[in-house]
Amino acid sequence: IPPHRTDVGAFLTAEVIGAKRCILVKDERGLFNADPKKQDAAEFIQEVEVEKLIARDLEDLPVERAMLEALVTARSVHEVLLINGREKGQLTRALQGENPGTRIFRRQD
Repeated sequence: IPPHRTDVGAFLTAEVIGAKRCILVKDERGLFNADPKKQDAAEFIQEVEVEKLIARDLEDLPVERAMLEALVTARSVHEVLLINGREKGQLTRALQGENPGTRIFRRQD
């Protein structure tokens, strides 16, 4: 299985067309500090800077690590938003500029 799958493909498409935000629709609320399906005490992460997320080296991520590395050096995309596609209205909220999931952003220099 290649390391670059759908998350990276969606991110690269957003980068090439000059989008500032890439929305990834998942079957989870977003990012947690542990797998919420395995640990009841897993804490939800609403926002995190991408380099800090990479440094945390979490065991389980709902996104591809290669996509996080690409976000660090992206020219157009400034943030990736993870939303739950199983919850009605989440995509609409994200398209309206809200953050109904987890926002992973890159530091602006």
